[in-house]
Amino acid sequence: MHGWSEATKTNFMENIEEHTPFDGKRPTGYVKLNAELLRPDIEYGIINLIGNCMDSDLSPKRIKHGDKLLIHAIPVTEPEIIRNIKKIVCFRFANGEMFTKQVVFYSCGCMVVRMFKPHEMFFYIPINKIKSLFVVDDVFSPEYIKQNLCSGCS
Repeated sequence: MHGWSEATKTNFMENIEEHTPFDGKRPTGYVKLNAELLRPDIEYGIINLIGNCMDSDLSPKRIKHGDKLLIHAIPVTEPEIIRNIKKIVCFRFANGEMFTKQVVFYSCGCMVVRMFKPHEMFFYIPINKIKSLFVVDDVFSPEYIKQNLCSGCS
């Protein structure tokens, strides 16, 4: 994979340092990614996944415990949720708990999500309980992230 352009890298870092949808968390490092994956008008983050509930051939993106997820925030609104049906999302509650599931439906103020392991299950999540919502754009192995850490970017 090629690294991103200087303009994209600079814009990304300026945006994330000015304001971040990640509850004021400061970057702990930067990773070189393919510039084609990134839109300069979106703030991205990489988080660690804990758990295997999305490790299935049925999942649109097979995600395993320890994988790193490239995510971006979206508004917690009906139109945004509907626009992201069938995608993998991470949602955070006010208490800080965060979960990764597939959005399958929206109805009556609830986001319907599913997981695949230990068996396929569906949940109704009231959107008024969700503090922040993120779309999973890509999945990287821990090895990929380790090999592509950008020590000179900070």
